[in-house]
Amino acid sequence: MIRRFFEIALWKRTAAGFVLGIIAGLILREHAVVWLKPIGDVYLNLIKMVVAPLVLFTIASSIAKLGEGKGAARLGVRTIVWFAITSFLAVLVGFGFAHLINPGVGLADLPLGEVKAREIPTPLQVLLSIVPTNPFASLAEGKVLQIIFFSALLGAALVALGDRAQTARRLVDEGAALIFRITRWVIQLTPIGVFGLIGSVVGGYGWEALLP
Repeated sequence: MIRRFFEIALWKRTAAGFVLGIIAGLILREHAVVWLKPIGDVYLNLIKMVVAPLVLFTIASSIAKLGEGKGAARLGVRTIVWFAITSFLAVLVGFGFAHLINPGVGLADLPLGEVKAREIPTPLQVLLSIVPTNPFASLAEGKVLQIIFFSALLGAALVALGDRAQTARRLVDEGAALIFRITRWVIQLTPIGVFGLIGSVVGGYGWEALLP
């Protein structure tokens, strides 16, 4: 039965989890927060768990592989350019959806605590903060930009050392393969996570919380 469940397309299982979460929230009401919220929290923790090692191993492994072939520098520049372009497009899409759906509208009616305005850092502060003082602390705290910077340095060092770093390069590649496998497992749990998250929201705030 479990095998048949995972044979269904992921988007269908996720949509079913969304609908079932609404139904469960309406049935359980305030009890949904007690019973379903932990399910959603575990799923979110799993997502956060894989982010840092996924970024570390994939970037380091990719840069190390770029240095093995001819034209690595040109390919690396093209990769950076495409990364910048896609990031810019992602920002545009985010702004567009934010303008259309107005996220946060209606939150004034929810029992939220005191909200303090965050200080927006300057561009110089953002650039300086990319360089980590302690890469292990960056991994533990999930600071993605610092992890990317350290991963790029690690991959460049693997390229510079060449054959002397074959063992380390193999370990990085195997680490990337392991994290990819774990990430696939976590993604397969998305329907269950959506069920818990939506159920707890509907049970705690009513189905109106899902309306724009």
